[in-house]
Amino acid sequence: MQVPGGILADRLGGGKALLFSLIAAGLAPFLSVFGTFTAVLGWRLIAGGACGIVLPSSVRLLSSWFSKKELNSAMGVFGSGSGSIYAAC
Repeated sequence: MQVPGGILADRLGGGKALLFSLIAAGLAPFLSVFGTFTAVLGWRLIAGGACGIVLPSSVRLLSSWFSKKELNSAMGVFGSGSGSIYAAC
């Protein structure tokens, strides 16, 4: 899902893609309470796909916020803390 997520981040912008993915990843588990087993699998599939958009849109935002000289350090800090983001998804 990261390649389509990168395309989405390029077309919509990193902020909008990140907002969409976090809302979808946050709502899908709550909505999976209602429905059958198949509905639960569908909502979890949506949540997983939404979590695949988080990394490309975050990298897109970082590359627009920092200069090329500072981007390596910013990506290092982001990479060291992004494990907790993926643990939540």
